[in-house]
Amino acid sequence: MTKKLSTQDAKNRIAEALSDATAGLFGISDKKAERDFRAALQGEPQNETSILQAALIYTLNKRLKRNLQRSKGQRMYSEEEIETVCRKLKSTVPEMATAIRKGFKDMLKGLPRRGGPGRGEILSAAEKMEACDQITFLLKRNEVKRWRDIFESVAEQFRTRGKNVSARTIKRAWESRENLFTD
Repeated sequence: MTKKLSTQDAKNRIAEALSDATAGLFGISDKKAERDFRAALQGEPQNETSILQAALIYTLNKRLKRNLQRSKGQRMYSEEEIETVCRKLKSTVPEMATAIRKGFKDMLKGLPRRGGPGRGEILSAAEKMEACDQITFLLKRNEVKRWRDIFESVAEQFRTRGKNVSARTIKRAWESRENLFTD
């Protein structure tokens, strides 16, 4: 004959299994999480990670227990039913961990980017104009036939003066020459 548990006993066993599941998820017990959370609220110094873990576990367990207490019904539960539910809860811990990590990644993607000034330009506006003038001069003299060679020649002139510039940078300056004269 199987032992029957009251609704309250069943709720207590499930709440205990949920607490164990969340403790396994974060590696911190329900009691330690509660102590750490209360200590953080009282202003005791702690690192951010432990405060976050403690707050998350404490509030999660508190909500789970509250929801279990709200459920109505006075049914008798067999020991096997409760054990089955508890085993299922414990077996979902890896899936919960994966879901939480994925949720945090998605949440991080949604946060605004900190941003910054970006990479500075190698050439100033005056140097870009000078590069365009040199390209025009080379085109007029018709010494260099291919565009690639023209850009490389101008880049080499800047390199002799100590500016480490590639032919691609000179090409970009040439392609955006209309913007140089409007600014």
